[in-house]
Amino acid sequence: MKKFFQFAALLIFGCALTGCSGDETPGFGSIYGLVTNANTGQPVYGATVTLSPGNFSTTTGSDGRYEFVDLEPGQYKIQVQATDYQANSSQIQVNAGSQAIGDIAITPVGEITGIQLSTSVMNFDTNYSELTFTLRNIGNTGTVSWYISGINVSWLTISPQQGETAMGKSSEIKVMIDRSNITSSQSTSFIVNAAGGSQSIVVLVSTESDGGGNEGDDEGEGGDTSEDYSSATITSCDYRVDAEIVSCKWSGSSVVFTYTLTNNGLGYVNDWRIVPPSSLSVIQGGTRSLITDSEGNEYPYPTMTFRTASTTGSNTMTTSFPEDLACKGTVTIKNVPSTAKTISAIIGVYAYPNSQYNMSDSKVTFKNVPIY
Repeated sequence: MKKFFQFAALLIFGCALTGCSGDETPGFGSIYGLVTNANTGQPVYGATVTLSPGNFSTTTGSDGRYEFVDLEPGQYKIQVQATDYQANSSQIQVNAGSQAIGDIAITPVGEITGIQLSTSVMNFDTNYSELTFTLRNIGNTGTVSWYISGINVSWLTISPQQGETAMGKSSEIKVMIDRSNITSSQSTSFIVNAAGGSQSIVVLVSTESDGGGNEGDDEGEGGDTSEDYSSATITSCDYRVDAEIVSCKWSGSSVVFTYTLTNNGLGYVNDWRIVPPSSLSVIQGGTRSLITDSEGNEYPYPTMTFRTASTTGSNTMTTSFPEDLACKGTVTIKNVPSTAKTISAIIGVYAYPNSQYNMSDSKVTFKNVPIY
């Protein structure tokens, strides 16, 4: 009996040293989820999942899965969007020391035949409040009726929301946002319905409070005057396309690279494409983008924008490329090591059809761009 009490005392003492209390749990939680096609149940690759509050985003892998870790306990909203799918969202409760399941299904939209939309993504960035896209009737069955649906946020207005477009003609549709009702970066989508099918258009909005540069940068102190990009090398895709560096800055552990391309002689390009690094396919004669840093790291899933188009995964960006207008593009790469001093960005571009424009190359190269 004496040995029993000695053993019990040792056991209690050991628990006290090692923290056996069942009340202690980690202070953070996580969300793990699977994005699937609502019709087939198959995983959706390259879908963008946005978490708020926090405005964090990630892209689903080839198995359709995503994760957010080290989250403060509380209520979160996830929104999922992908090209040719209707956006969907869900509320999720995160508890300390536990994994919340964030599985969500998104519904594919039907194919529109005989109708061509000028874009599938409208990126308002930080300074636009109105953008326009074009609906063109390329069919041979006469006038087509169309309408807009799926508007589910108060800050988005579309005009007109319905109409008719004659064969061979185009209709311009204005998309407007009310920035007074937006305090952080937002994303949503709406649906264009026509000719027995439908197609989604993603809307992206950024705010000044979310981006660009390290905290503590004082206006007038340093600024653009201290940023010297003359050591970088720029090689354009064609003598008729001027490429320039705007900035390359740290934003936390991310780097935001901003550039412009100016069409000086190609003529109006209705179908200008930019191919991301992880594109599932590339048109014959095209080039995939390649983003690297001075440490030799490669970034297969950067967030890329150009004019009104945006991509975070495998979808090629398509937009117009008008003449004599400096068109802005960005490349945002996450989790860049602090030891990186420069980035190099090969931007895969394509003016379709190439037989019409005959560009000399299918890439614009920005090499060894300093990070500030």
